[in-house]
Amino acid sequence: MESVKIFKVVLLGDPEVGKSAFIKRFINGTFDTNYVKRAGVSFASKTVKLSDGKEVHLHFWDILGSSRVIDQTNVYLRNTHGAIVMYDANNAHGKAHVAEWKTMLDSFVTTMDGQHYKPPAILVANKLDLVCQKSEEYDREELYATRDQLEFVAAYPCSVAAGWNLNPIVLTLIDQMVQSSHSVLDTANDEVFLFEDQVTEKEKEGCEIQ
Repeated sequence: MESVKIFKVVLLGDPEVGKSAFIKRFINGTFDTNYVKRAGVSFASKTVKLSDGKEVHLHFWDILGSSRVIDQTNVYLRNTHGAIVMYDANNAHGKAHVAEWKTMLDSFVTTMDGQHYKPPAILVANKLDLVCQKSEEYDREELYATRDQLEFVAAYPCSVAAGWNLNPIVLTLIDQMVQSSHSVLDTANDEVFLFEDQVTEKEKEGCEIQ
């Protein structure tokens, strides 16, 4: 029996950008409009069955708080296989701390034995549904420019509230982690299938995205 690959995925970003909501929507398919301010780190997990029949087990670490005040950063980021850095696309200053989050990720991630490395990270511009209420188009050029400048492996516009692009984001990150993982553990987990209409590499555009 083929072993299940286990990946630790951290979510980084300013408060209220939608990190916790992203995890809850991906795992449970639900969205809660009530925001609860927290600090520290919260955890969730899901076993994903891919289209080729293989499984991966994702351990999500939701890093809560500001990039400037997080304690025990090296502990939270140790042995991270991949990351999602999220910002609020509906906020004119939403990307203000993206570079700080990426620098923190690149600076503090180590293996359990202390070896430093840079895990694959995806940049996510969340709250696209609110952007699309203001305009019929969304210009990706600024998003892609930030991706290239800060060396993210990919960048996606997203709406957690509307359920747009969550699976392409996770599937892309899984692919990158499989290619570059430093440690893969063996385990046995209960199967959790993604909904059939969600298992796809194709992005869901939402409004007209340019």
